[in-house]
Amino acid sequence: MSILFTDIADRIRAVGAQRATLHSPGVRISTVNAISSAIVMDWQATVWMSITELDNTDICVGTIDFLTVRCGDTAVADVLDEHSEAAVPFIPLFDGRFAAESVSRQFGEETINSVLLIVDALLQDGVQGRNLGPWAATEVIHWMLPSTDGLVAAYPSPLYSSESTEAIEKLTRTWQKAGMEPLTGHPGILGQHSAYTHLADARHKLRDVSSVSFAVDVDFLESWPEISAAD
Repeated sequence: MSILFTDIADRIRAVGAQRATLHSPGVRISTVNAISSAIVMDWQATVWMSITELDNTDICVGTIDFLTVRCGDTAVADVLDEHSEAAVPFIPLFDGRFAAESVSRQFGEETINSVLLIVDALLQDGVQGRNLGPWAATEVIHWMLPSTDGLVAAYPSPLYSSESTEAIEKLTRTWQKAGMEPLTGHPGILGQHSAYTHLADARHKLRDVSSVSFAVDVDFLESWPEISAAD
């Protein structure tokens, strides 16, 4: 499903408004089913907000693409290599069927049976800077990595067409707000084990984001690039 913001802008102008009041953010998660593997599944989380001027019509303002990996059955690296270029940087986190020793060692040898890999993220200009990104990430982690034997990991660099230092640092801060920390021995990759409280603590700190409300100029909203959101 494609979101055309020019159409949304025209509808807002038709009711005599020049600004769109966005409120009540929510996250919806759906499978993409682009991978034919028993151990890796691909998903997309979409971030939605309601528009007051359009009788609370919902629009998608961002996406998080991620994979869930079940360790122990077959070699993980082969599946990630076949998936996409964005998944390749995560290959060193695995050794055959399991998480690499360097990863488990960082988290006190805690068992890692499942891994959630955030491979891509997008948030429209105008809604950034309000903690919607880290908040959405904590919601994805909460619902998709509920166990105490899981690991979440994110890699900022591939998410930008131009890997500027500023862009990488910005997204690194986003993942840190979501409870992750740099993975020793894997430069650029951040992660966290679900056995610790860091992920739950981060979600608790960001809980008020679910009630955020702000206005965006219609002309600005109209310039947003099209979003391809999973149905």
